[in-house]
Amino acid sequence: MPDKTFNALIDGREHDPFRILGVHADGEGWRLSVYRPHASAVSVETAAGWQPLSRHGHTDVFQLRSSAALPAPHRLKVVEEGVERVFHDTYAFPPGDASHDLYLFNQGVNTQVYHLLGALAQTRGAVAGVCFRVWAPNAERVSVVGDFNRWDGRTHPMCSLGASGVWELFIPDLPVGSLYKFEIRNRYTKAVMVKADPYARAFE
Repeated sequence: MPDKTFNALIDGREHDPFRILGVHADGEGWRLSVYRPHASAVSVETAAGWQPLSRHGHTDVFQLRSSAALPAPHRLKVVEEGVERVFHDTYAFPPGDASHDLYLFNQGVNTQVYHLLGALAQTRGAVAGVCFRVWAPNAERVSVVGDFNRWDGRTHPMCSLGASGVWELFIPDLPVGSLYKFEIRNRYTKAVMVKADPYARAFE
């Protein structure tokens, strides 16, 4: 994978992190890519136990190529500033199908926008978490930021849902009610702003 692809992610310009991060077919096996700017070590849980990922050059991208059986969805073990945490990989959960709601939204006739946008408690498979969606049609990149990622927009970049102008990311294992905002990079001015969610269920 060319470094320029990672550069878009690292520089905060990536509109579809799922094409880079998570698990992808690689020959007869698979390749896992994880981007954790504050991590010193990353491992993934496989049928053979925890396997360490290798840092890609001098970046904060960690990768593993393997053919070992991998649970779906898989879990990561991440060490950040000496603290070890285990959680499901965010990029094992691609955007869900909200095409009907997005169509109504773009037609201006969606009367239940609060069911589409904001922070929505969801369970995908057997994994509970929060699905974030925000309308940001002029954005080059949007991220979810909060206490859970040190308010660092590099950690949880969202996925653009095409011409709808809506961005989505499901963060597994995140408690409902966690403090968050959206970090938005304007595609025209390149300015980066942190904004509160206009569809938030509660405010601090």
